[in-house]
Amino acid sequence: MPSKLATNKFVHLGIIIVSHLTIYLLSMPRDLSWGAYGNASDGGELITAVNYLGVPHPPGYPIYMLLLKIFTSIVPFGSLALKSNLFSVLTSIAAICIVFLFTLKLSEKTYPDFSNFLKLTVSSIGSFIIGTSPLFWSQSIIAEVYSLNALFVSLILLISYKIINSTNLQSYKMNLFFWGLVAGLSLGNHLTVIAIIMPLFCILAQKFKLDLKKYAYITYGTIAGLLSYIYIPIRAAKNPPINWGGADTFDGFIWLITAAPYREYVLGVDQSLLFSRLIEYMQILFIQFNPIGIFLCIIGSLTILRKEPKLFFPLTFSTIILSIYSLAYNSIDFEVLMIPALVIISIGISIGFLHILFLLKNTTLIEQRYLQTLSMIIFSFAIIMILPTFSIYSNFKSLNQTQTNPAISYIDEMINNLPPDSVILANTDKEVFSLWYAQHISNPEHGIKVIALPLMQYDWYRSQIQLLFPDNIPEISKYDLLNNVYNIVEYNNSNNIGVYSTTYNAHWDPQILTEIIINAKLYELALNPD
Repeated sequence: MPSKLATNKFVHLGIIIVSHLTIYLLSMPRDLSWGAYGNASDGGELITAVNYLGVPHPPGYPIYMLLLKIFTSIVPFGSLALKSNLFSVLTSIAAICIVFLFTLKLSEKTYPDFSNFLKLTVSSIGSFIIGTSPLFWSQSIIAEVYSLNALFVSLILLISYKIINSTNLQSYKMNLFFWGLVAGLSLGNHLTVIAIIMPLFCILAQKFKLDLKKYAYITYGTIAGLLSYIYIPIRAAKNPPINWGGADTFDGFIWLITAAPYREYVLGVDQSLLFSRLIEYMQILFIQFNPIGIFLCIIGSLTILRKEPKLFFPLTFSTIILSIYSLAYNSIDFEVLMIPALVIISIGISIGFLHILFLLKNTTLIEQRYLQTLSMIIFSFAIIMILPTFSIYSNFKSLNQTQTNPAISYIDEMINNLPPDSVILANTDKEVFSLWYAQHISNPEHGIKVIALPLMQYDWYRSQIQLLFPDNIPEISKYDLLNNVYNIVEYNNSNNIGVYSTTYNAHWDPQILTEIIINAKLYELALNPD
């Protein structure tokens, strides 16, 4: 017969699942989206890639591709974009539930004398705090890799804590294998998770010292998880429409999985901008959790340091490394890299909340038992109301993507102004990925051919577009953007096929004439007869 704690645990999990499912579905876009802040451009490419089991931008996200393909194949309703958004919803909710379970285990260890009701309630609050934080919420309702990343991070934390406190040899072995498996799988989704894996591994290694058998269990699990990378060369060899890096070759595979084209973004923020980026980072933190949450996190961190020092150091180190990495990453959407750190911070908030309750319970100023209980209830209610409820109330309108959809409006505007079968040269990620989605998913009947100008510098891409569009792309032996564009325009104009560009490039003049179709969005290209 299940214990009362186990029964109540499932009740709280049910509340967490139903509440977040309601919040997320009410705000989830029904089609491709650029996200609530307009800077989430990857969705169009990821959805298109999963349709063909392709290879998206580095590092290729093999486990995301495989899991999303399985999910979209099983779900019997909705468009591919809607199912991809729903996948993010469900993986986020799974992550939130694991945060609840981890926080509950931690609270049982740090404050064993507290009632089950209090520990369950505080753990639930922690899950709502991360689930309703605007950054986490915004990524939970669109086709992106960060929800799955949060799921892997929370799983690694939970399994690590089980291993640290494990005494049962058989479960110990199983947990070590699963730790390695989750670590390997997570590296097939987003490489930043290594900032979580390595500090935790150091703590585990300290626990089992030179016991090679225990290392073997982790190694077996990690190898099993990393097998997802076999997907990349296998699918690359099939030449799907979305196929980065020529990854069916060794050099191409290494280029892709090491995210070679994005290395310059790492610590790439100009030193003169670091202070302003730090201020922006702090503002984002306060927006997620408000000052009360940050205060509780500090209290919680000190509590974990005192009661669970083995956990404090890897969590603190991971949070610092992830924070430095994200604030120094030279990209407009750097804040999404903070999400694993936000997961850790939400756990600290919950433990900080418990410590405040502990102080209230043991204060000498309140002698009567009913006054202690009343104080704790009032404080609990205040935190529940102030943190998650305030976040839902203040952010729902800005995060709700069911009313307007700039991504689909952009696609519709472009399709309505592009003649059928025309060639379009796209420049930014947002333009390229959205137009790939239009070409392959939403408007394939229009027959547009999308060329990504920034990728023309790579031999593998020039070969790829010649294979994909033999009637539109002449032989291009080397990269010379002006001559490449000139040859594409000449080749297609001679066959009465229109060539368009999403950007105006003054360097193309005077060889190429540019006519504005939609100002700052679409231009028609033609050769200068002079």
